[in-house]
Amino acid sequence: MKNIKFDLYRYTGGATGLKAFIKAYLMSPGFNYTFWFRLVSKYPNPFMKIILRKKQIKFGIEIPVGANIGKGFYVGHWGGDYSSSKSCDW
Repeated sequence: MKNIKFDLYRYTGGATGLKAFIKAYLMSPGFNYTFWFRLVSKYPNPFMKIILRKKQIKFGIEIPVGANIGKGFYVGHWGGDYSSSKSCDW
């Protein structure tokens, strides 16, 4: 998925390899949430939706599945971030 690669680019400052992905996934709650958000938006299934819901609770970030979010999405802070689907066109 290209959008995840562009998101990773934003979080790492340019790196997009496997090592950069693992580091961003483990160290950045915003990227971790964005990764699952992108997967569930593209391939919705009950198991992945449960994982995304757990991430929403853990990180305090909630963006409705299916919201139109462009490439290179970056959540610079986490905790208490919510967007409705009507206001979300990043």
